[in-house]
This record gives sequence, structure tokens and C-alpha cells, in this order.
Amino acid sequence: MHKIKKILSVLLALMLMLSLTTVAVRAENNDIIEINEGETLQELHQGETAVNHGTIVVNNGTVTMNAGTITNNNNMVGINGFTFLQNGVATTKGTITNNNGTVSTNKSSIVNNNAGATIGYNNQTGSVTYNNSDSLITTNEGNISGNDGTVTNNYGTIDFNRNSVGTNYPAGTINTNRASVGTNNGTIGSNGDKWGDGTVGVNNGTIGTNGDNIGNRIDGIVETNNGTVNANTTGGIVKNYENGTVTTNSGEVYNYGGTVGSNTSTGKVEMTYDDVNEAELLDLNNSGTPDVSLNVTYEYDTDGVTITDIHYFAHRLAGCDAFGEYSYFFDETTDKYCSITFVTTFAGDVNLDGIVDICDVTAIQRHLADLELLSGQALTLADIDGNGVIEITDVTCLQMYLAGYETALANHNT
Repeated sequence: MHKIKKILSVLLALMLMLSLTTVAVRAENNDIIEINEGETLQELHQGETAVNHGTIVVNNGTVTMNAGTITNNNNMVGINGFTFLQNGVATTKGTITNNNGTVSTNKSSIVNNNAGATIGYNNQTGSVTYNNSDSLITTNEGNISGNDGTVTNNYGTIDFNRNSVGTNYPAGTINTNRASVGTNNGTIGSNGDKWGDGTVGVNNGTIGTNGDNIGNRIDGIVETNNGTVNANTTGGIVKNYENGTVTTNSGEVYNYGGTVGSNTSTGKVEMTYDDVNEAELLDLNNSGTPDVSLNVTYEYDTDGVTITDIHYFAHRLAGCDAFGEYSYFFDETTDKYCSITFVTTFAGDVNLDGIVDICDVTAIQRHLADLELLSGQALTLADIDGNGVIEITDVTCLQMYLAGYETALANHNT
């Protein structure tokens, strides 16, 4: 009898050990598990887990908090990431390799946020490697390496945006934008490059570089600039408004009352006519070859006849001590003003034909003889010595210049 009891106790112990080892791996879980401390749920997890410290290969259920590993989340994770002290240091654990469902809050690591998936809030300690096409992150305060989906609100860092960011807030940084940012109130390192065209709807913050200098295509556009664009390159277009600043322009700026710091040899600036004055025109040019290319456009009122705005492109080449005025004529056939021309002129170019020659000498002489009086820009350009009076010495100075005795005219910037 004693032997029989001993054999039974051994059998019971073996059965208990066997039962303990079989719960270590579950093919399918349909139950509510309050804490998963180390199980590997190999196939389908369809129940609820309050806290996961182990591994879930496929989650079709609900995990309230994940501090372990979920390979595929197809349904719901409340919080990914659990912070605890390890050797006195706060450590956050929790990894989701593929999110195909919903993660309310990410405090740790999600590798792929896939098509149709949503992350509600990626907090300061959260990291998303790829936010893929047709996926959504509502609010980001952490780090997103590559965004091919949609980020509605960014307060953190996005390394590469290749699709859509709604609003980049003051604390937010987008290192490279190759697609669309609705409103930037923070920092964008570069907007557009040879790998992707960047567009910013409204910039109230700072953009380091807009466009790139490679090729002739436009790859960076700022629709409304109320902030700062440090460098607008040959591939960039900026519509610059009253509070906006373009520090250096090598591309195209449509200026509506903003500030353009310096304009390089390839830079173009378009202003409304009301914004243009002689000093600004001169300021758009450097010293060197006296040449400037100007294109003028104009806008009509609803009657199709009245000009409401006149715009010009000042293509700044090396050095233009130049003046200009516009003219237009009325085309009775089309009932519209057309053929607006902006004529650039130089000191001594009294007849405004773009060259300084003997005809300009004659024009000053006729003015002094009261035969044909000069006015406006022509009168200004006739004051060759710059003393404010048109007199015979101006004729002499111009004749000496044409004869080669004078290498420059005194009146360059009056």
C-alpha cells in the first residue's frame, strides 16, 4: 500500500509539471489574461490582455498595455510602452513590429504603421520607423523616421516627410519635406530636393532651404510666407507677404510687401507696382555688368480694361545702375491694355533707348535750347554731373565720356 501511494504521488507530480509546461505556449487565446508575464501566443490572440510582458505573434483582440513584443497587431493596443526602473534608470519597453490596427498611445517603438492603421498619439518617448502609405498618426511628439502616410499634428521630429503633414507646430521639426506641409509654425530643414518636390501651404516658422540647385526644375514651393526662408535656391518659388523674409534668393520670389535680403545672379523678384520704387530697383542689383532683365505682368478689374495691378520680374544680373519706367497702349481690337514694357535705362541714356550715344547729347542740347523739354526719368538721367541742375557742363561731361576721356558717368544712382 505504501508503494502504491508513493507511485501515485510521483504520477501526480509528473502530471502537474506537464500541465505547467503546456501553458508556456498557446496556439490560440480566447480568454481574458490580466497579465501575460512570459507566454508566447503563437497564432491568434483574440481575447483581452491587460498587460503583456511576453510575446504575441498575432493580436486580433485587445491589449491594454504592451511592455513586451507584438509582431502583428490587427486590432487594438491601448498603450504600447511601459516605463519602469532598471538599475535606477527609467527604461521603457514595448515593441510592435507591424501595426495593422489601432494603437491609442505609443510610448516606445513601432516599426511599421501600415496601410489603414492608426496611431492616436506618439508621445515624447515614442518612435515610429515607417508611417506607411494610407496610414495615420494623429499627433506626434516623438520621432518618425519616414512618413509616407498622414501626420495631422506634429510637435516632435519627422526625419523625412514624403506625403502629408497637416500642421507643424512651433516645437516641431521636419528635417526634409519632399511632399506637403499644410502649415509650418516650427522648423523645416529643407523643402524639396532632387528626390521629391516639397510644398508648404503657409510658413509662419523657419525654412532653412527651399528647393535645390540641381537642374532647372522647381522642387520647392512656399505658397504663403509669413516667416523666414533662409535660402530660396534656383529650384524654389516663394510668395512672400508683409511679415515674411527671404534672406537669400537665387530662385523666384513673388513679393507682396515682404523683405528680400539679398538677390543672387540667378534670383528673380516680382513685386506689385505699388511696392516698387527706384531705390528698390537699384537695390536688386549688384556692381558689375550693367544689365537687367525685366518682365512685366498685369491684372485687370472685372471690366477687363482697368489695370488693378502691375507686376514686374527683376532678373538681377551682376550690377545694374539702372532706372526704369513702364509704358502700355490700349488695343481697341481686344478692348484691353497690352504690351506693357519696362525700359531699363542708364545715366546719360536721356532718350531711354537703352544705349548712351550722340542722340542723348542732342536731347540735352534741345532741352537747354527750350526746343524739346525733358521731364520725368529723362530729366533725371540728363543731370550727368549730379549737381541737381541741367546745364552745359552735363553736355560736356557726356561728350567727354563718348570720346573716351571719361571712363564712367558721375550720375549713376541719382
